[in-house]
Amino acid sequence: MVDVLALTHETPLSGRIVPLLLAAAAIAVGVGLMLGKRWAWLFALLVLIVDVTLVGGILRLLVNLGLVLLLVRPRVRARFGMR
Repeated sequence: MVDVLALTHETPLSGRIVPLLLAAAAIAVGVGLMLGKRWAWLFALLVLIVDVTLVGGILRLLVNLGLVLLLVRPRVRARFGMR
């Protein structure tokens, strides 16, 4: 009989910390954006870029690109006081 648990490998600590940090940053950005904070707009762009760079994947790239396109629209930029 094959032991399934023996076939799995443990994820290194860095493989668990990066997604947790990105999730925490995404939550902070979401709250900041909902409250209309100026810092959240720039932080959102930064989190999206870091997410695509560190995590990767074509679907993630497309979703993040769509979110960036929403963030740079004139009405959205004006809402957060960006030029």
